[in-house]
Amino acid sequence: MARSRRRILLVTLPLAAVVLGIVAWVLISQQLTPPPKLSKTDATATAKEALRRLPTATPHPSIADTGEVVPPRSEVYVDGISMPVGLVFTPDGRLLFSEAFSGTVRVARRVGDQAELLPTPFVKLDIAKGGESGTLGLALDPNYQQNHWIYLYYSQPDPNRADRRPWHNRIVRFTDADNVGTDMTVIFDNIAMSREGRHNGGRLLFGPDGKLYVTVGNAEEKENSQDLKNPNGKVLRLNPDGTIPSDNPFPNSPIYAYGFRNMFGLALHPVTRQLYVTENSGDSHDEIDLVQPGGNYGFPFFEGPGDDARYIDPIWESGARTIGPTGLTFYAGDQLPQFRNDLFFCAFNTGVMTRLRLSSPDYQTVEGSDVVANNCFLDVTNGPDGGLYYSSVSQILRLVR
Repeated sequence: MARSRRRILLVTLPLAAVVLGIVAWVLISQQLTPPPKLSKTDATATAKEALRRLPTATPHPSIADTGEVVPPRSEVYVDGISMPVGLVFTPDGRLLFSEAFSGTVRVARRVGDQAELLPTPFVKLDIAKGGESGTLGLALDPNYQQNHWIYLYYSQPDPNRADRRPWHNRIVRFTDADNVGTDMTVIFDNIAMSREGRHNGGRLLFGPDGKLYVTVGNAEEKENSQDLKNPNGKVLRLNPDGTIPSDNPFPNSPIYAYGFRNMFGLALHPVTRQLYVTENSGDSHDEIDLVQPGGNYGFPFFEGPGDDARYIDPIWESGARTIGPTGLTFYAGDQLPQFRNDLFFCAFNTGVMTRLRLSSPDYQTVEGSDVVANNCFLDVTNGPDGGLYYSSVSQILRLVR
C-alpha cells in the first residue's frame, strides 16, 4: 500500500515556505531514502497541483445489518466529571477513568445497574499544564486478579518550576488497594513533551502476547516521527515491567511502529487480535491505521492514502477536513448484536461516534460506515454488561438495548 505525494502543510503555507520545507526534510530524513530534490520551479508547480486536487475521503455505503437488530438507547452512566479519558473496567465491574486536566484517576462502582462515583480518587498527581497533557491512558495488567496492578500514562511538570511547565511523560504502575492506588512504580520515563504540552498520545493497551502497547505523540517536533532513536511519534511495545521485549522489530528498541503524529485511540480486533490506532493529522486526513510491526506510517512526509510504497496507508481517512479522532474500540458485547466486531471511534472536533464495518478475512478494508451517537468526544470502550460506554467532556454515557 502507498501514500500520495501531497503534504498537508502545503494547504496553509506560502509556496516559498513549501520549497524550504522540502529541502529541510531531505536533510533530516536519515532513516529513509529521501524524495528526489525539486527545483524551485518544479516545487512551485507541485504545490499548485496539490492545492488544486486536494482529495476528499471516499464515501462508504451505510452498513447493511442482517440478523437481529436492536435499536441502541443512550443513557448517562456517570455525571459531573471533567475530561474523562482512559475508560477501563475491572473484572468486578468497577469503572476507572482519568480526569485529564485535574490529575486524578476516579472510580465509579456499579450499584445494581447504575454507577456510584466514589468521592476519594484512586490517585491524584501533580500534572503538567497544557492543552493535551495530564492523566491520560489506563490499562489493567493481564494478571490483575492476582497482582491488582493498574498502569497510567501521565504528564509530569518540571519539579524546579512553580508554573507546572511540561517536563516529560511517563508510564507508572499502581497497586489497586480497595479503590486507592498505592506503591507507585515508574516503568517507563523521560518521554519528551512539547513546551505547550501537546501531542502526547498516551493510550495504553495490553495485547494477547502480554506486552504493553503505548501510543506516543511526536511532541510537536515533526522530525521525531521518523527518528528511530526516540519514542516520540511511535507505537511502543514493552514488557509489563517497562523493559524491551527481545522480539521487537527494532533490536534493543521499544519502538513497534513509527511515522505518526498524535494517536489518541488504541484497540485490538476481537478476531485477528491485530492492533489499530486513531491518528490525528494536521488540517485534514485524520486516519484509522492498522498497525504492522516495524511499519512506517509516513508522517511528516505524507498523510492519507497515495502512491509511495515506503509508507503504510490508513484503512480509513477523513478527507479534506479534521475531526480529531480519539477513543477507539471494537464492540464485543451482546446487547447490540448488529454491532458485534464492528469498530467504533469518537471525535473531539465533532462529538460524533462513528461505526466502521471491516471486510473479512483480513479486516483491512472498510465496507461500510454509520454515525451511531453524539457526545462521543473522548473515549469509548466495552462494558461488562454488554453496553458500549463512551465519554463527553463531562459525562460517561452508554449505548444499551
